[in-house]
Amino acid sequence: MMLTHVMMAGFALVAIGIWCLVRLVWDKQGRLNAIVIGLIAAVIFSPAVFLRLNTDTSIYNYGDETVSALHKVLVDEESGFYVIHPNVAGALTYILLLSVVAAIVLRVRMRQPFNNESMFMLALALTAGIGLVPYTAWIYGRLVSIPHMVRVLWLLPYGYMLSFVWQTGWDALCSYAPRIRDKTKWLQQDKAVIFCLGLTILVTVILLNVHRDIVFFTNVSYVIDEKKELLEIAEYIESNHDERVWIIGSPGYRNVIPSISSKAITLSHFHVVRMVSFSGISEDQAAMQKDDNFRFFDRYVSLEEKMAIINKYDIDYLLFDPKYSWMVDMLFDFEAGRFELVYGQDSVKLVKIN
Repeated sequence: MMLTHVMMAGFALVAIGIWCLVRLVWDKQGRLNAIVIGLIAAVIFSPAVFLRLNTDTSIYNYGDETVSALHKVLVDEESGFYVIHPNVAGALTYILLLSVVAAIVLRVRMRQPFNNESMFMLALALTAGIGLVPYTAWIYGRLVSIPHMVRVLWLLPYGYMLSFVWQTGWDALCSYAPRIRDKTKWLQQDKAVIFCLGLTILVTVILLNVHRDIVFFTNVSYVIDEKKELLEIAEYIESNHDERVWIIGSPGYRNVIPSISSKAITLSHFHVVRMVSFSGISEDQAAMQKDDNFRFFDRYVSLEEKMAIINKYDIDYLLFDPKYSWMVDMLFDFEAGRFELVYGQDSVKLVKIN
């Protein structure tokens, strides 16, 4: 997981650091190993951490991204502290993390060795817990931005943690009532399969009951169709151009344009800092392009201004959600013959500018 995205690598570093700290305190024989692993992790991640802490992060401070983060964080207006929104984390996450901590305490009380597995589970629980506690969540908000701190939950191996809790509970039950282990020997080999099957049925029933209003075929097919249409647009651009082309995308599509084709240049994507980092343009230029991108699809901006933006950057294509079709139709009427619809489906449209 840590190799899929730099943010996940950052969360993995936190988990490794906590694991090393726990082992350093708890396991006398493993202290040297914990120090070595901690130093290796520090060396590997130090350039990224140094760069992150010494980069202008004004866009990540609370207050600048509240609109995009409102559905992801819960904010205490009085104190200003924020936390991953409970609706995003889900009840299962809270129950599972508390169960893991309870299982670790139970293992210690049963005088079971506090081994690497228990340390690993504790490290993951604490890593996720940082984002779920208002007084510590700001650490992730500061390091990876407020909207993205929810990704720490992606690091959790829910199945492994459930198995850990289940095994601990089973061992505790058998230690207090040894006869249970004797009477269920025939289940020992298959108990994991039986547990997973029962859990799958239970979770499936609960989810179907909670989301009974969802038409799965419709929801899934929309996503599949949208990706399919973008692939068809990519094929069109690749087959019709040898050079790179400029595309201005509506707010819902401007971020995906760079992934459509290597020949596609988006007027703006994500935020200014990312544009500066990946496009090699100045901060002022990036801010201007982002502002022009949103102004172009603003209903209150005149057609003359929209055409001025097209001419300013020599835009080749418009990629937009069908809800903006009315605006593009007005452009068709405004300068007849200059616009040509080359791709139009239910979820996305592509217009060529001559």
